Amino acid sequence: MSASEVPLQHAAWIWLKQNAHIPNQYACFRKKFNLSHVAENASADISADSNFILYVNGIEVACGQFSDYPEQKTFTRLLISEFLHTGDNVICILAYYRGQDSHEYRKGLPGLAFELKCDDAIIATDTTWKAVQHPAFTSGITPRVTRQMAFTACFDARLSAPWTEAGYTDDSWPSAAPAWGKDFSPEIVERPVPLLEIQPETPARLVMQGNICRGREGGSFAETMSLSYLLNLPQESVFTIPSAHKTQECASDLLRTPDDRWLTLPPADTGDGRFLILD
Repeated sequence: MSASEVPLQHAAWIWLKQNAHIPNQYACFRKKFNLSHVAENASADISADSNFILYVNGIEVACGQFSDYPEQKTFTRLLISEFLHTGDNVICILAYYRGQDSHEYRKGLPGLAFELKCDDAIIATDTTWKAVQHPAFTSGITPRVTRQMAFTACFDARLSAPWTEAGYTDDSWPSAAPAWGKDFSPEIVERPVPLLEIQPETPARLVMQGNICRGREGGSFAETMSLSYLLNLPQESVFTIPSAHKTQECASDLLRTPDDRWLTLPPADTGDGRFLILD
């Protein structure tokens, strides 16, 4: 491997400024930069403990850290010229730290490393990046699916912000911090299998909708789900349909009105939540 191909050569491992490691933590990272031109072979290397989603100029480019070990981290190399442009650009990364052992993960230290090479331009993680805990995901201990599996993901869309968009203002965000000291330096190896590609969205049909009704709390999230039941309801009882379309029939395989406006899904009046089944 030539010097130009050495992975993450200029990247520092970074994380949030905090006094202790928080398991099941979701962190947002942003870096603005300027390019005078875009090379045809611009590439990016990325690695994280424990997972990542990469956005370039507001577009989701890749996701999915390959399973590895704390002392031997895998990296993913991506060709990203098509997502860059001359002038101002922004890299956004949602990083996730699991922080508790499971059947597919061995506990490591939270960290993110990223490096973009575009001819002579190098954009790499350091403490000039902006970083905050994601406001909509619940970070910290949540119920685990089972004792063998990982945490359940809890997301409150009301608290979300368009932080991956190029025009978003991150002036109030604090800077990132070094992830760990110089006494820890994991080996960096290339992932052994290719990353799954992001394909165009596949049309889906709405099969059923209604309320989730809880029974009692079980010893695990999976057991709690097994003690719950789904109450099927007609579409007009679940979705809020704009008044202009109250007299029009909404096809069961559409989540938009005839003029392409989205239907909305308000909280349930009874029960403990809503469910949708798509095919």
